[in-house]
Amino acid sequence: KIALLDGTTCYSSDEKGPYEFVVEGDALESGLHEGIQLMKVGEKAKFILPSYLAHGLHGDDAVIPPLSALVVDIELLAIIR
Repeated sequence: KIALLDGTTCYSSDEKGPYEFVVEGDALESGLHEGIQLMKVGEKAKFILPSYLAHGLHGDDAVIPPLSALVVDIELLAIIR
């Protein structure tokens, strides 16, 4: 789940299912690339990403406004190599 600091949900895997991405390879919030590398399979974490590690000056042109800090609740389900 990705939310703004005021609690507004921007994206949720409850709606779309688990999200698969390549660490340091996909266009994803850079803070997630950093944080996910500290996790083990099965762990849950809450990351608070300042705007410069999230979507920065532009937001995402959909639901995340420019200069927004984000709260990301994440569970690492698997590592695929």
